[in-house]
Amino acid sequence: QPDGKGAIYAATAGGLFRIEAQRMEQLSSEHTLSCFINPDGSCYTGEVDGIYYIGTHARTLLNKVEKATHFYQDERGTLLVRNIYGQVFRLSEDRKEYIFIIPRNASGEEARYNNTLYRQDNTLYVQGHVGLFYWEADSQSLVEMPEMAGLLRDAQYPQFIYPDGKRLWFTNNEGKALRVYDRSASPEERERWNALLYPMHHLQVLAMDVAGENVWLGGNFGLIQGQWGQQEPDYNRTNHIHIRRIIL
Repeated sequence: QPDGKGAIYAATAGGLFRIEAQRMEQLSSEHTLSCFINPDGSCYTGEVDGIYYIGTHARTLLNKVEKATHFYQDERGTLLVRNIYGQVFRLSEDRKEYIFIIPRNASGEEARYNNTLYRQDNTLYVQGHVGLFYWEADSQSLVEMPEMAGLLRDAQYPQFIYPDGKRLWFTNNEGKALRVYDRSASPEERERWNALLYPMHHLQVLAMDVAGENVWLGGNFGLIQGQWGQQEPDYNRTNHIHIRRIIL
């Protein structure tokens, strides 16, 4: 994760590292899944047993939200966290208390799991099995978007999600079957784009980057680079059927 000043923070199984130019500094040695960089250079880390604060001279356990994978901050400074189980939390101002964020029309213990938290167009969203919601900072609550429920029904329980402008790339709960949704595209265009992804449906996508028409996919399979705007020649071919034999 970049800090905006030219340095990159890398969360790894061997700890948290800060990389700047050709110099590397190890900030911790514990298994780290994610990090959130503060303007002063300190950071919050999602680790196996909780969320930690790493400052200039100290590493302190803040709370017991284990295996946090995503941190997002709203315009009021509230920090929202999602962990590996799909639980979404709102942290208190001192980051020591955490409150479950649950969609209003969800019920039962399962509503706390398999939710996805992401940011698109400067808005925070929570996608769960009961629909899509956006985070309203003033009321500190989720607001349902029922008009999107049918369009994003295939995005339930996504393990991986990647916002790209107006597009949203997402997988199933195993990180496979990558699909893309573009709110500005016609149904025919969306179907054509998703057809191009079929050969990669068996791959577990763990990282992604889109730069223009270049699409990069990373995972335990290695690295795949594709030209999004390049049409497969076979799609333009007209097939002719020749009947050679009929048996009644």
